[in-house]
Amino acid sequence: MSTDWLPEPKPARFDDAKRAFFAQLPDGAVRVQPAGELLPGTWWRLEHDGDVVGYGWMDVTWGDAQILLAVHPERQREGLGAVILDHLEAEAHAAGLGYLFNTIPADHPDPEGARAFLTGHGFEASGLDGSLLRRKVGRSG
Repeated sequence: MSTDWLPEPKPARFDDAKRAFFAQLPDGAVRVQPAGELLPGTWWRLEHDGDVVGYGWMDVTWGDAQILLAVHPERQREGLGAVILDHLEAEAHAAGLGYLFNTIPADHPDPEGARAFLTGHGFEASGLDGSLLRRKVGRSG
């Protein structure tokens, strides 16, 4: 059994594989793009024994890493979100970035669950409504 963190080709496109994966997520969890559309930032996929179990995304904004992570609905609560988050942090650290940040959209199907996951992994809420969460890259402890 192996778990692999694999970079997606650049430039990334919203191909059929991504479309099929993200279509399984609850409405509003991730914005689904038209097939073939170019995607910003850098994408990776997490595979377990050759099956895609998650995706991670990072885009650099003013020296910080905006991130997105998604885990296959049937594989949630297995620690894969933490695995993706650790990989994204390693990528941000290697790039010399200062913070990881994520914004939870107002129409997210489970904003409290997403917030709890991120704060449980060291993110702190900021902004008027607490939808922007961030944590220092390479934090100790």
